[in-house]
Amino acid sequence: MKKILTLTLLMSLLFISCSSDDDSDTIVPTIAATMTPPAWTHGTWNITVPSSIKGFTFSSFNLCQVLKDDTSSCYQEKIINHNFAHLTNIVEETKSAEIYNVTIKLHKSVVTYKFRKGEEDLNGNYLIYWIIPNADPEILETEIPMENTKPKVPPVTPPTGPVPGPPVTT
Repeated sequence: MKKILTLTLLMSLLFISCSSDDDSDTIVPTIAATMTPPAWTHGTWNITVPSSIKGFTFSSFNLCQVLKDDTSSCYQEKIINHNFAHLTNIVEETKSAEIYNVTIKLHKSVVTYKFRKGEEDLNGNYLIYWIIPNADPEILETEIPMENTKPKVPPVTPPTGPVPGPPVTT
């Protein structure tokens, strides 16, 4: 009887230790950093001077570099990927009605962008300037103009007076 009891006890221990673990090895990521570019940046902006990139696309939650071949490199996707890998992902932003500064820290790399809103024309169109700092503090920052790919157009007003065309006879 002692042997059966010992054997039963050993088998139950073996069964318990080999059972499936409810705690999976899936790593639950921490909260990913977010970015919220101001509304005046939203849209796609093409650089108007020769550059290594074509421009930038902004949305309410993302900043993408548009490359010459029209592919995009978006930071929110990179932030999420770093988050799932438990790597550093920090976004620091300062925003105003005319300036947007964003620093994105992804693991060991840091990138900083600065943009400035230009003056509006009569239709509400404006340029955005990508501001690139110079390493030499004696030299001013470089401002690269960018145009919106979907500018606002003036409203069409219908003509007043008689409509041109052949005279109407009755």
